[in-house]
Amino acid sequence: MILFSFLSISGYAEDNIVDITEAKNQLNLKNYNEALNTFELLILENSSDSIAWIGKGDALRGLNQSQEALKAYERALEIDPANPWTWKTKGDILQNLNQSMEAIIAYVKAIELKPEEIWFYVAKGDSYQSLGYYEDSIISYEQVIEISPKEPWIWSSLGDAYQGLNQYEDAISAYDKAIAINPDEMWFREAKANIYRVMGKNSEAITIYDEIIQKDPNYLEAWKGKGDCLNELQKYDEALKAYTRVVVLDPNNVQALKAKANLQKLNKLYGSALATYLIIRELQPDDISVLLSIGNAQLSLKRYDDALNTFEKALDIDAQNGWAWNGKGSTLKGMGQYEEAKEAFDVATGLNPNETWIWVGKGEVLQGMEDYEGALSAYEKAIDITPNDSWIWVLKGDALKALQRFQEALKAYDKALSINPDEMTAEENKKATYIDMNIFSFS
Repeated sequence: MILFSFLSISGYAEDNIVDITEAKNQLNLKNYNEALNTFELLILENSSDSIAWIGKGDALRGLNQSQEALKAYERALEIDPANPWTWKTKGDILQNLNQSMEAIIAYVKAIELKPEEIWFYVAKGDSYQSLGYYEDSIISYEQVIEISPKEPWIWSSLGDAYQGLNQYEDAISAYDKAIAINPDEMWFREAKANIYRVMGKNSEAITIYDEIIQKDPNYLEAWKGKGDCLNELQKYDEALKAYTRVVVLDPNNVQALKAKANLQKLNKLYGSALATYLIIRELQPDDISVLLSIGNAQLSLKRYDDALNTFEKALDIDAQNGWAWNGKGSTLKGMGQYEEAKEAFDVATGLNPNETWIWVGKGEVLQGMEDYEGALSAYEKAIDITPNDSWIWVLKGDALKALQRFQEALKAYDKALSINPDEMTAEENKKATYIDMNIFSFS
């Protein structure tokens, strides 16, 4: 909402009262072009009429012509430099133009003229905060609190400034003060919950999000924040419910849809995940990552023809996308087309040589082609990148076992078990290796 300088002015000369009343009505009705014409007529009559220049600035501001509005306010200040609200409005325009230091200068002038007006200090504090000068913004907000300690939004702004300084406990105290003054404003609680999230205190944040939801079951950001916290706590079923609620409230919330789809995939609900990704695709048709997610879901469902078509579409968009080549290779592997799959993985590893699972995919294809030396080399590349993944050590052991390098295979399986003692495949393949060695007594 724009607060117009002109509308707060009274005591205008009687001989202009008709035009001024008309202009005021035009501004109130947001008929900015008509108001602009009226003020320009007044300026033609008297170019030293500061109030007419203010009105012109207000009309131009309503028309989103910020630079021209700024010129009008500056002309008004040349005529009447003692008007604090015009300085404030000039500051607002400059702030909107991202000229924060110039805005601060204007706000300081407004404060000098009317030091009891709290919103001048607030505006100055907000400008300092936009520049990252949090200490200065805190000083401004504290000056406001001295004048008006019961204004909750000032306490909230103070909390924001403390957050910018990573002084989280001080920020929480400020938000608590805002909540105490106005317990029905959910934003203050949300800000406090967000601080707890930054601090890694997800359980405490969830408690506050639940307070918000109890008061307002349709508060979307609380559901979203709760879902994020539950996700961090690996409470995936509850997180999925929270994200589903977000999507009910806002069906086009892409962030929540992506989180929901990822959790569905994590829970191996591939059909549901695919359906969600297809919704996202409609909302973001140019997002190649969504196309890749669709392809991966189709691949998980063994819908190989669909998956291959999807990855080909992704490559039509970006032929240099290593993950699209990886998806194509994985699909061709699933179809038993190993030569074509190898070619795809060759491209993928060339484009993304530091991606662990692309090397793993290539190794699996080579192993399927009985090129065990090539598979071993690929797995070793993957281990160089991610040395503490138990499954890759299992795969390395399998390649070594196929090469009848049994002792090395056993070491690989032991390494897998040292990383993850519950890696049952490593235990089973280790026993199979002993059998291949004609050793039937093992521990």
